[in-house]
Amino acid sequence: MDREAFEKELDGYSQEELYLIYRTQQDVYSPEEIEMIGARLQAVPEAVTEEPKTSPLTVLCYVLSCIVPLFGLLLGAVLRSEQDERRKRLGGDFLVCGCLPAFGLGVIIGGILLASQDEQKKSLGKKCMATSFISLMLLMFFWSGGFRI
Repeated sequence: MDREAFEKELDGYSQEELYLIYRTQQDVYSPEEIEMIGARLQAVPEAVTEEPKTSPLTVLCYVLSCIVPLFGLLLGAVLRSEQDERRKRLGGDFLVCGCLPAFGLGVIIGGILLASQDEQKKSLGKKCMATSFISLMLLMFFWSGGFRI
């Protein structure tokens, strides 16, 4: 193998193309050439990152979490206890999807009660809206990390 010629060939590829070659064409290149490609990729670590794809099952779980809040809360709690960082983030997303319908329902009920002529119902509507808003703010606060030290 002519090392200099191979280096010149590698200069013509972008980092994404080099990463694709490194991942998919192990049998086409010699181990020494693969090692040279790997060395170029390590020089630019951000080129090695790959965007994770969302599976249809994950999308279905998001939809179910919004429709059936208990499902989202349970699935989110289970995934938050995992060791994998991606699954922990996914569990947090499911928790939020499970909580949002309850907040929306509180706002809808509060709005309906606020439109009433009865003062007791208006008072209850204000309390319902305030509780939903405060709960949403607390959820966002704790979701962002809370009192991290």
